[in-house]
Amino acid sequence: SPFIITPGVYTTAEMKNAITIFLTSRKTNGGSNCLSSQILVLPKEWKQKDEFRKLFDEMATAMPQDLTYYPGSLEKRKRLSSSYDKAGRSSIVKSKLVFDVGDEDPDLQEELSEVKDECNGLVVVECGTPGEASFNEAATANESFSAMVAVVELPGGGGGDDEDHDAISKYM
Repeated sequence: SPFIITPGVYTTAEMKNAITIFLTSRKTNGGSNCLSSQILVLPKEWKQKDEFRKLFDEMATAMPQDLTYYPGSLEKRKRLSSSYDKAGRSSIVKSKLVFDVGDEDPDLQEELSEVKDECNGLVVVECGTPGEASFNEAATANESFSAMVAVVELPGGGGGDDEDHDAISKYM
């Protein structure tokens, strides 16, 4: 499911609100929710893109993340992100994990602590721009059921409203 930021001029509060909505959907249940947004679509030439990305990273670090629990999802996340790793187009934004199993079950604590480091982090992959030779669609075509975000940049965002609308609408 895409989460689309359209070109425009936004206040910091408006950008933070959009980021909170996106991150909440992606980090809840460790990203193991098929209704959550997996793809963040940004205008490539948008004047506030760098500011938005900086806020995104800060907020992703500050927002706790649930453990990824869906069977096979961590392996799928590794497989999907590996093609982006090779090209230097992936990063992991670490955050606090929601990880409280109490003291009553030491075996469960030990088992979960083994996967804790593997689960920690929102994997962000840079897919590029559709139509360009470097575009990698793997993370947009496959659901990881984990805390993973595919960032896609569409042409436009730096011109007038009509020009930006026309450039972006052909991808929708």
